[in-house]
Amino acid sequence: MGGGMRKSAPEKRPAARSSGKLTHTAEFTVPGNEYLFVCVKDASAENLFTADNLLYIDQQTAEGETLTFTCVPREDVADAKTLAFGRFLNDPPPFVPGDVDGDDKVTAADARLALRRAVNLESFAEDSPEFLACDVDRDGKATANDARSILRAAVGLENLT
Repeated sequence: MGGGMRKSAPEKRPAARSSGKLTHTAEFTVPGNEYLFVCVKDASAENLFTADNLLYIDQQTAEGETLTFTCVPREDVADAKTLAFGRFLNDPPPFVPGDVDGDDKVTAADARLALRRAVNLESFAEDSPEFLACDVDRDGKATANDARSILRAAVGLENLT
């Protein structure tokens, strides 16, 4: 894999307060991956996980690309913040969707590699950057449809981000 492949983190919806409840929706989750949700007094604290700062903690397994957590912070905490931790939430993904060979470009060569993986002529581990770059529709599989989308992106007919 080439260096400098990081892109900006996927968008997250801000936490919203309704009827005393605080919700946080995390987008671009990976089905089957674990995600940690925390509600804290001060999200900019040097150490989030102190007894004074931590208000709520939960862990969930994503079933789709969006995961919503809800908590009810103590009434004496007016400005509670929610954070979600897990693959693709707070850290940029270690791959560029469609850039299977890691050269920071989406090309026909990437589509070829994705198609070879789809028919088992290439073997990338399912948690590798190469596999994740192949799985542009984020269904957990590298398929011919993914390769088609990568090729369309390579010639400017589709946007993978």
